[in-house]
Amino acid sequence: SSACSTKACSVYPNEKCCNQVDGCRWDVQQVPAMCAQVACRRFGDRVACDAERSCMWKDSTSTCQEKNCGELERCACDADPDCFFSGSRCTFQRYSTCPTLDVVLLLDGGASMSRAFGRHPH
Repeated sequence: SSACSTKACSVYPNEKCCNQVDGCRWDVQQVPAMCAQVACRRFGDRVACDAERSCMWKDSTSTCQEKNCGELERCACDADPDCFFSGSRCTFQRYSTCPTLDVVLLLDGGASMSRAFGRHPH
């Protein structure tokens, strides 16, 4: 017989609480959005972590994290098929054809979305 269990991160009901917990992040790729475990955090050792292509082992914290090509040095970058070294930095291969200067505008609506909304005055 199999028993039901709650996944650790799913108990956090909102983005603010979720993102404050190490190993959890608010996942907007799911519908509805929910608090989910950071995928690479499930690996507790270097061998298991390095076997997962989307993960990398971080020596400074002894944790498995999502791969970030920008943290790799030249040799490690060249050895990783997902990463590409250009100029003086390592980046994800999928971004290698992007121009070096992109303007990105991010607006955080998190603070205003946590307040109660009343009726709009007409």
